[in-house]
Amino acid sequence: MFDFIEKNYKKDDLALAEDLERRYGPAMAQDILDQLNKAEGGSGPADYLSVKTLSEGEELYRRDAQEALKRLKASRMAKIKTRSGVIEFEGAFLLKEFERSFAFYMRFHKGYHVLYRQAMQAYKIKAYVPAYQLEQNTTVLQAA
Repeated sequence: MFDFIEKNYKKDDLALAEDLERRYGPAMAQDILDQLNKAEGGSGPADYLSVKTLSEGEELYRRDAQEALKRLKASRMAKIKTRSGVIEFEGAFLLKEFERSFAFYMRFHKGYHVLYRQAMQAYKIKAYVPAYQLEQNTTVLQAA
């Protein structure tokens, strides 16, 4: 299952972008995808907002995957013999929905942990400076 997710990252980018645009709008969706690509590519410093963005995406798609799995299990447990072709088609649709939600969840989960480790490492070596301190330092420098 995980190999399937790894191989289809790029193919799922379009589906993920469409889903995020539907939920958040184009600008926010692009920002979320940029944060996810930053985590997967290992480029750029990790900051709080990057970690928080991927954490919220992880929560969103975990819930979607859990709901899709419940619907899939319920459809498989149903012992309806009538219209078996329709039931099989619905089961295939539910399986695809679960795989899609789970793949999105795993991408956000992995990306979150990558950025979290980077942010904690930066914090431990004191490379991280909060934004309010940067603003204070620039006003002090400008005043001098």
